[in-house]
Amino acid sequence: MAERCREYLAEKIFRLRPPRYDERFGLWPGEVGLEMESWPVRPGEPRTGIPGRVALHGEDSLAAALMPLIEREGWRAEFAEAGKSARDKSSQQKLMKIAIPNQTAMPDWVTFEPGGQIEFSSAPFPCLSEAIERMHLIDDKVKRHLRGFGIELVATGINPWFTPDEIGLQMNKPRYEAMNKFFSRIGPFGPRMMRQTCTVQVNLDFGASGDEMARRYALSLMLAPFAGAAFANSPVVDRRVTGDKGFRSRVWLNLDPTRTGARDPGRILKRLDQDSCVEYYWEFVRNAKVVFVEAAGYAVPDNGLTWDQWMAAPWMGVSPDMAAFETHLSLLFPEVRPRGFLELRSVDCQATPWMAAPAAFWTGLIYDPRARDEALALLEPVVAEPARGGLELLLHKVPEGFKNLELAATSARLMEIAIEGLDRLPDCFRGAESDLVLRRFYEHFTARRRVPADDLLDAIGQKNGSAGGTDDKSPDLGLGTFAGLERKWSDLASGRDKQM
Repeated sequence: MAERCREYLAEKIFRLRPPRYDERFGLWPGEVGLEMESWPVRPGEPRTGIPGRVALHGEDSLAAALMPLIEREGWRAEFAEAGKSARDKSSQQKLMKIAIPNQTAMPDWVTFEPGGQIEFSSAPFPCLSEAIERMHLIDDKVKRHLRGFGIELVATGINPWFTPDEIGLQMNKPRYEAMNKFFSRIGPFGPRMMRQTCTVQVNLDFGASGDEMARRYALSLMLAPFAGAAFANSPVVDRRVTGDKGFRSRVWLNLDPTRTGARDPGRILKRLDQDSCVEYYWEFVRNAKVVFVEAAGYAVPDNGLTWDQWMAAPWMGVSPDMAAFETHLSLLFPEVRPRGFLELRSVDCQATPWMAAPAAFWTGLIYDPRARDEALALLEPVVAEPARGGLELLLHKVPEGFKNLELAATSARLMEIAIEGLDRLPDCFRGAESDLVLRRFYEHFTARRRVPADDLLDAIGQKNGSAGGTDDKSPDLGLGTFAGLERKWSDLASGRDKQM
């Protein structure tokens, strides 16, 4: 079984960029896919200003509001039970995901997270600007439609308004119910992860050679704490200021450590080949705990069963097969998750004006060879030497934003290298104003040792950002505050503030 699992990693999880890309796009560096999540809410009562919750399913729900858009656009809805048509109103209770056709061979998807978060996942596009344009097109179309039903979409790294209990488990799949049971046993951060967190993820390919794969994978792991800190956008949870700039990162740090985080990729850099990547991840995979056993009725092991232990002996009379292995891989949440490509997971969700900035940051650093080598040279001593932090220790500093001076200074230099790298990429990677957005982000935030959470704290009347909120008034968490901040950020990201 172990050998079959390792072979699966080599063939499916760490596969090189398909030759069709190189044949069609010549010397372009690789495909780009984007994933963005947001919160559906309704305008709140004037007395409190707190938005109203939106249920995922049921009457007056997000699913019900989306059905007319699905029909009008000719999108394909998928439901929990087979055989339901888009016009069957009973099926609105069980909408699971929406396939959106585009000009590529693969569709885009709209899906839902356990807390009712709505997520757009693009197909892999040949270049960054096409992926960004597609993301903005679908985001704008969905937002405009939902406003007609009194629903707004807001993007923050964590839900600032509602507790996990208030949100509830909006997706009642057996998978999510088992995950909820597993993570709840660990502590309160499990339900927070499932129901309160929101992210923007960037998917980049491994390149055309083993050497390129190893360099891209190692660098992406090293970048995790710096990306997480630079884009921190989650200072408020349960309607209170936490004292963190990136509380979402705090949540992930307090989950099962066998399936999260990032480890020193030094062994990958020593060999720089595909096999070193497989071995690095295989060690992580086999030592991660098993969340549930589907063949045993989604039973959750209570003995800390690891994949290695399950391969060695059956549990409840069930031995693992390859379907169980694929499920196990899907329940691992490292900062960088290999899935046949690099799924970069470290960043809090950003408001729409800055949504392209993380993608431009990672693409400029990972896809431009000169930028990649400069970043590797900069980061290798920082993440490898315990005296200078080490990768895991640096990840524990992410929730504080730029309080750590080395984290702030290194992030600023990485942002500069990313901007330079993006400038050297083909024109198609710099379209959709991605290069401008990254420069504006750097100038407004990183160069001034600020992160998006700092602007959010200012906007809600909590400039000091201390835990519990020590300003004279409670945080202003009304939708108008978030809308006003988004307008300000839109002017900054587009350069309109320079024209005023």
